Amino acid sequence: MKIILSYQPQQLPPPFAYAAVLSVDTSDMSTDLKLEYLDRDTVSDDELRAEGFTRNDDFHWTGRLNQKWKEDIVELTELDMDADPNTDIYAHVDLDGNSLGFPKDITQAELIFQEVLQATLEQEKIEMPLEASCYIDDERLALRWKFSQRVIEVNGKVSENWEVGRKVIKTIYSLDFDTTKHSKKPNNASVNIGDGVWYHLPQTAISELESLIKHF
Repeated sequence: MKIILSYQPQQLPPPFAYAAVLSVDTSDMSTDLKLEYLDRDTVSDDELRAEGFTRNDDFHWTGRLNQKWKEDIVELTELDMDADPNTDIYAHVDLDGNSLGFPKDITQAELIFQEVLQATLEQEKIEMPLEASCYIDDERLALRWKFSQRVIEVNGKVSENWEVGRKVIKTIYSLDFDTTKHSKKPNNASVNIGDGVWYHLPQTAISELESLIKHF
């Protein structure tokens, strides 16, 4: 079956505003993803450069997603028949050329879209896999999320437990890095997200990570 997700964050101003269409044929996971930035004619060249953008950042990818993404893509067809359009995220699904409606879980649909986008960027060598390092219980964990393969590497060992990996990302990136205490060297409860700084983890994050990493 062919699943098409139309996706657009509603609250992003230019130059960040964009709309995207993700089309996946689940028989062989052949994929077409188009992402178009919106209203950039209202933004000056200086503003674009300051944000690291150009006038031509639209993205179009065709190829095959890893088969491990199939279940997530099919999940997009689970609908909320009584839903109104979300005020923050527009997400609409078509199936085999017919309009279905709004995904049952808009937050999950957003997550799947962002992860699939990252997978395509990895396959195009535009982005590298997401990495982080943690010191927990006197053990250093080197984490690497390979979205193109939908696996997580933990100290070089491959884990298929993507759901746990998602929760680890959520735990780490829920920190307010601007206000979190940090240092140049790690302590026994800290995380490095690749910026050369070790952020000291609060007890809630320590407990969550201790519980999660047991499942890798």
